[in-house]
Amino acid sequence: MFDLDPRRLGASHANGSLTDELRPVLAGRDAHSGARKNIRVFDGAPLRANDGSVALLRFADPRDREKLQAYFRSLSPQSRHNRFLVGLSELPPAELDRFVRNDDESRFTVLVTTIGDGFESIVGEARFAHDKECASVEFGLSIADSLQHIGFGRALVKTIEAHVSRLGAARIFGDALYSNNSIIRLAKSMGFAVARNPGDPKLIRFEKALAGPRDTVLSI
Repeated sequence: MFDLDPRRLGASHANGSLTDELRPVLAGRDAHSGARKNIRVFDGAPLRANDGSVALLRFADPRDREKLQAYFRSLSPQSRHNRFLVGLSELPPAELDRFVRNDDESRFTVLVTTIGDGFESIVGEARFAHDKECASVEFGLSIADSLQHIGFGRALVKTIEAHVSRLGAARIFGDALYSNNSIIRLAKSMGFAVARNPGDPKLIRFEKALAGPRDTVLSI
């Protein structure tokens, strides 16, 4: 659905100046931000791939509902299966509503976006849940098929780790299909311990301890 060859992002995007293009898109979102006022570090932050191409991070809000659904529909069947662990063509309405609500600091969705010709496209997302009592964060993410394997997923995980450390999390984990070799390789390369999920033999769990709060979430 999205024609997003990183080479088409151009030199100015590779230098990180996409933030200027995003300001009109972000303008006026404060009315929907809720508890985001305390965790706005993602809005407009650059996410850099291995080849120097740049996407942007921001929190989802209810106005993203249809755009986010279109993004999930654009994923290949395998990518959707890997993301949701079951075969879905799109998110059920109730689940989609949860994805675009960031009502507090315990559950929220971050979008990966690009800007082209003044229009914003969603090219990735991450959903995470912070259990303050256990000091742990569970997360899941996806990247558009055309932008996979160039480092956006790794950069997104690094940013999530740093941010949730600032929120007080001491552990981060996620579940994936046992057949999802890409996420298993990525998790192992980033220091996650990977083991079978004892509750479901089709799943693996990857987790690691976090070092503690860091000064910034943007140095990736």
